[in-house]
Amino acid sequence: MYRTTEELLSLVESENIDLDPVELSSGILGFYLRHPFLERPCIGVRRDLYIHQGRDFRTVVAEEYFHHLTARGNSLRIVTYGDYLLTRKDELRARRAAAEFMCPLAIVKELACRHFDVDELADYFWVRRELVMIQWERLLLDGLRKTG
Repeated sequence: MYRTTEELLSLVESENIDLDPVELSSGILGFYLRHPFLERPCIGVRRDLYIHQGRDFRTVVAEEYFHHLTARGNSLRIVTYGDYLLTRKDELRARRAAAEFMCPLAIVKELACRHFDVDELADYFWVRRELVMIQWERLLLDGLRKTG
């Protein structure tokens, strides 16, 4: 595990963000909410993930933490197609930042040279496979640029 859970939680605390277990359904694992009526921004994590604090928890907290740093506000409300596009960009920006923090490209590259596959990288960084895939795709694109 490259980044510890404690390190991740310390970052959340240092930004004065509440981290709370919540009841979520429909496959939603977590959310970030910042609103003028709230005393502090909040990351909500599905209760079972919060209790277990495994790789899903780590991935969700990292992504939601980077929403705090990269989003222009509350990313829960989608009303128009333009709002949808802005939200999608915010999601991608936060996910890329979370991937770089939790799975730094230099280390992914080093481990890939040692023949680690995506699942082994996910185990190494103790995050969901989807987060590693962001960095894996960056490696592939960098390789194509160098040979193309």
